[in-house]
Amino acid sequence: MLDNTEAGRDIEADSLKESAGRLIGNDDKAGKKYWDKTWHRRGLLYPWPANLGTVRNYARRRLFTELIRAVSFAKRDGCDVRLIEVGCAGSRLLPALARAKGISVTGIDYSLVGAEQARAMLDREGIRGEIFHADMFNPPDELIGGFDVVVSLGLVEHFQITSGAVEALARFLKPGGVIFTQIPNMKGTVGWFQRRLCLKVFDTHISIGPAELRLAHKHAGLSVIECGYFLSTNFGVLNAAGTEDKRVVRAAKLSLRGILMMISFAVWMMEHLLGEFPATQHFSPYINCIAVRPKLTSNSAEKDIPVES
Repeated sequence: MLDNTEAGRDIEADSLKESAGRLIGNDDKAGKKYWDKTWHRRGLLYPWPANLGTVRNYARRRLFTELIRAVSFAKRDGCDVRLIEVGCAGSRLLPALARAKGISVTGIDYSLVGAEQARAMLDREGIRGEIFHADMFNPPDELIGGFDVVVSLGLVEHFQITSGAVEALARFLKPGGVIFTQIPNMKGTVGWFQRRLCLKVFDTHISIGPAELRLAHKHAGLSVIECGYFLSTNFGVLNAAGTEDKRVVRAAKLSLRGILMMISFAVWMMEHLLGEFPATQHFSPYINCIAVRPKLTSNSAEKDIPVES
């Protein structure tokens, strides 16, 4: 039985902080300077539209739907849901979730530029929320064990020890809380093209498949609900911005990326008309994992969550 007294929560927080100390050496392959430069170059993005029903917003709509489904496993609704996005630089997701579902949102990023952009996105939308400029391996005490849902999009694959990165994410969860982890499928065609468009960007990633991602969550003490490929295609995830090639080569790479994005758009149009195409090992752009931090209780509601064996 969990000790829900104040003293019990303090003991748990101390234990989690000790765990953090073992994880701090889990270095980001890209590094803080890389991210500061990336977010500064990108600038503040436009918000997600309120209507995600168009073909152009197909990938965003599918992601949003998956996230809401993940939130449902936390057995809470609206403002009762405390959600944190880890690696929230310039997040468009946080204001979208708060606006559409009334979710209480928080973000954390160790890039100062990225954190400031995330804060600006919330302010621009008039959304109440907290953004922390801090390292996920050494977060403020108030964030540890405080959230119903933890979201990371394209984060854990940048760290040498995947299970260590996932363990850091799990520390933000309340008992019974849900984690949603998304990474790019660098072992498929997305990774193949990314390597040729910009090797520097490719090299900031660890190529991880569903089996490795699932195992990383289990090693972090989480019960995996599901883990697998997501979407049939989305070449929009490719990044050619970091390339330092000669002008003609750069133009050719950007043209290739544009052609690939048009292919994705054509596929989305067909899916819009005919229904979803299957996600596959070779062509899916992402891998998603949904997992839960177990409760040490016999709560019947928790038994309803369909975790993998």
